[in-house]
Amino acid sequence: MKAEIRPAGVIERLQRLQASASLSAQAGKTAETLVKRLSSPVRVTLLGPPGVGKSRLRDILAGEAVVPPDMKLPTTELRFAERRQIVATLADRSVRTVEGLDFAALRDLPLAYVEIQAPLPGLRDLRLLDVVTDNTRRDMTAATRWAATRTDIAIWITSDFGADEQAVWSGLPEALKDHAYLVLNQVRLLSSAERDSRKTRLRAIVAQEFRAFFVTATVTAQIAGGPNGKDESLNEIGCEALRGALGRHVDMASQADLDGALMFLSRFEPSEAAPMAPATPPAAQDTAKEPASLSIDKIISRDAENDAPASRDIHRTALERISAGAGGLLSELGSPSAPLADLVLDHCMETVEDLAARLPDADDLYDPVQEANDLIVLLHLERNETAAENAVTALLQLKRDLEVALAA
Repeated sequence: MKAEIRPAGVIERLQRLQASASLSAQAGKTAETLVKRLSSPVRVTLLGPPGVGKSRLRDILAGEAVVPPDMKLPTTELRFAERRQIVATLADRSVRTVEGLDFAALRDLPLAYVEIQAPLPGLRDLRLLDVVTDNTRRDMTAATRWAATRTDIAIWITSDFGADEQAVWSGLPEALKDHAYLVLNQVRLLSSAERDSRKTRLRAIVAQEFRAFFVTATVTAQIAGGPNGKDESLNEIGCEALRGALGRHVDMASQADLDGALMFLSRFEPSEAAPMAPATPPAAQDTAKEPASLSIDKIISRDAENDAPASRDIHRTALERISAGAGGLLSELGSPSAPLADLVLDHCMETVEDLAARLPDADDLYDPVQEANDLIVLLHLERNETAAENAVTALLQLKRDLEVALAA
């Protein structure tokens, strides 16, 4: 049986590597990011206008209702901790800590932000942020943009998802939308015809703006109870499906971070069998002296310098795949709001993964492709302009290698 690789052990290895001072500045930042991701729960944020049941859904996801129903709180974060306490940030930015979950001690305080720490079963692998706003587009926009920088997975709860909500959501990064769910809540307050109409309308929006769509009715939900201690209502109102999808998403995100860390260690960690990898990956050295800025002209000019005919089938197919990837990238860069670095990194990773899957082990270019694949996976984790530049360079180096092989 294969031994389970635990994040704690991987974190220790990354920290030892950091302490060895053998990493370049860029690799050191990557190691720091990986340690932070592995040691932190996945950040899940509940968004949407007031009065749509966010707090109730928050309690269901956490596994326990800890906030009294008559207690009105500002934006609230729930974290797992063995010790129950409340850490309240006041309007003057001072902090008040309340032992236990004594919400009565908060009633007369000018609260600005509340963190609840408790051993809640639903919080072992995630952190919940319940963003509270008024019902104006301006307030929802400001709060949502603030939350987007602190979010791995977003859940927008709505009873309608009208024009104001759509306008607020449209301004968020595309990368976050790939990890977002739309929840149509309180459906039992609607007539059957109105419910079906909203579901049909929102499903069309989801295809472009969200990862998935769920219909729930937390107004009548119970967190525990029901016949034989089983909560029959959760399946009935759709919360169980949402929790299942969220759990799988959290597991995938955690596993992706672990895979990225192991890939990083395989490249930079010293071993008895092989010397430590160079501090600066070869594919990154070409751009070390260039400014960290992306431009479409630069990508086009680099690609144009390396045009060459193809002859052998397998290398020609690989070369065509790189060219197709570049063409797909350029076709998507027409939107001024498109996150250029993210688009570049996504295309580079998709392309090199496809090449790695196509080439057989015996091919002369198998090792260079695998090395480029490893590097681009690591660069993809960084999601910045320097990483995008280095990913482009690595992919174009592969293109040159293919052209040399085809010309031989």
